[in-house]
This record gives sequence, C-alpha cells and structure tokens, in this order.
Amino acid sequence: MQQKRLSKVLTLAVILSLIVSLIVGCGNNDSGRSDSTEQGGTPSENVSQTGEGSEKNDDEKDDSEKAPSADSNNASDPAKGYDLALIESKVGHGGYELVEGQDDNWSYWIYLYTDDPLKSYVSIQDYIGSSSDVTVPETIEGYPVTEISATLSSNYASKTDIVNISFPDTLYFIASGVFDESTWYKNQPDGIVYAGKVVYKYKGDMPDGTEIEIPDGVIGIAGHAFENCTYLAKISLPDSLIIIANSAFNYCTSLSEVQMSENIMRMTAQVFRDCKSLESIYLPKSIHSSYGTFTKCNAIVYYEGSSEEWNRVLGASDIPAICGVDFPY
Repeated sequence: MQQKRLSKVLTLAVILSLIVSLIVGCGNNDSGRSDSTEQGGTPSENVSQTGEGSEKNDDEKDDSEKAPSADSNNASDPAKGYDLALIESKVGHGGYELVEGQDDNWSYWIYLYTDDPLKSYVSIQDYIGSSSDVTVPETIEGYPVTEISATLSSNYASKTDIVNISFPDTLYFIASGVFDESTWYKNQPDGIVYAGKVVYKYKGDMPDGTEIEIPDGVIGIAGHAFENCTYLAKISLPDSLIIIANSAFNYCTSLSEVQMSENIMRMTAQVFRDCKSLESIYLPKSIHSSYGTFTKCNAIVYYEGSSEEWNRVLGASDIPAICGVDFPY
C-alpha cells in the first residue's frame, strides 16, 4: 500500500512540475511579445518610422532628383540650355504660371512653365527707365526675353527721347507700333527697319511691283510690319523665321506670292487679311498655330502634313486646306 501511495505522489509531482514549467514558459513568451511591442511600436508606427528614415532631404538628393533652377535651364542660346523653337512650341498650351515683375528699367511678365522650365520666357510690358540709350535685356531673372508686348506701345508715346535701342538675339515677337514714337525709329532710313532679328516695319513709300527677300537669320516679323504695302508683289521668307505677328501683311492687296519659311511655327490673327491677289500659299508641317490668319483672303492653302495633322493645328478648323502636298521651298 505504501508503494502505491508513493507512486501516486510521484506521479502527481511530475504532473505538477509539468504544469509549472508550462506556466513559466507561457509567461516568458508573453513577456517577449510585450518587449517587442514596446521597442518597435505598433505595425503602423513602424511603417511610418521606416518611411521617414528612408527619405532624403534636399541636400542629400541626387542632382537628378532636384528641380532644375532658372539659371541652369534658361540661357541665351541652345548651348546654354534653351531653344527658341522649343519656347515657341508652348503657344496654345496650358501649364504655366504668370509671374509679374519689375526692375529699374522694365516691367515684365514671366510665363513660367512648371512642366518644362525650358519653355519659360519673359514678355516685356513697359519701359520705365529714363536713359536715351536703351538695351533690351537678353534674360530677366534667368529666363530669355522673347516678346515685347502691345502694352508697351500704349505707354510709349512720351518716350520720344530714346535715341538708341539694342535688341537681344532672343527676341522674336514685337507687337505693333511699339517704337513708332521713338527717336530711334524716326532716325531709321526708309525701307525695312530691323529690331535685332525681327522685321519691325517697312518705312516710307514702296515702289510698285516690289519683291522682297528677307535675309536668313531673321526669326520674327512684328505686328503690322507690312500693313498697307499695297505695292508689295512677292516676299520670300527665310527658314530661320518661326513667327509672323498679327496683321503683318494686312491689306497688301497686290501680294500674289509668299515663299514661306520651312520652319514657321506660328502665324497670328489676320496676317494675310484682305490679300486679294494671293491665290495660294504653302505651309510646312512645322506650323502649329494659325488663328484667323486668312481673314478675307481666299488663298488656297496647301499643307505638307496629313489632314489629321492639319486638324491638330490651332485655328486650322476655320481654314480649308489641301493636305499631303510636298513643301516646295
């Protein structure tokens, strides 16, 4: 009997020992989980901390990750980081921020293209300086000066004491009549007056049957440049030309032939208005904007590209064209 009792006691002791060890083991496991939570936080907190730790600050980012600066992306020529054709290609597209600015000589607008800084440019609004020798800057705030706006002409009448004006090679658009009241313009000889690389205006009387060849290197024709030149019969435009401003050939009633630039990109409103003698004109695939260009002009338009490409030209919906024609110039 004693042996049986001893056996039962031993069995109970073993069972109790097993129970105690299990309890202790479970306690240790709970403690491990608790320590892990306290050290690392919740899973969501861990993710957040990992994300913050993996981010680089601006100083640590690679150059390729940094936003391009104005100085590094907007210079005076393609070698310095911009291209006039690229800037001109922005016409009709959104995505820019208009920033107004002013310095000692100029008030201006910066068209700042956030999607592509290389398209950004400056449009001068007014000259507010007092010097008789004026230099239109090549860049303002690091962006190329490409335009002189029509608002300048409305404020320019009192600026007759401006004798000399220097124009940058970046300038390709000049609004109508901007410099007409200046001494600089009044001192120009009759004939074509150039403002840098822009045809500013034809000055004086034009002989009957005049044929004009614009020299290579000219990149723009200003607004109303040849307006009312009723004796202009033919004009040849160089492949360097990328823009013709509004009403440039307005009422050139004898104009019968235009040899267009192969790289023309924009023609604005009423460029060939009332050119009654112009029966046909050829346009290259480079053209992307032509609003109201042929108002009261019945010229047949021959277009180098396809009809689908023509329909993508801004303003082309108002102009019937014969498409898929070889550009002859």
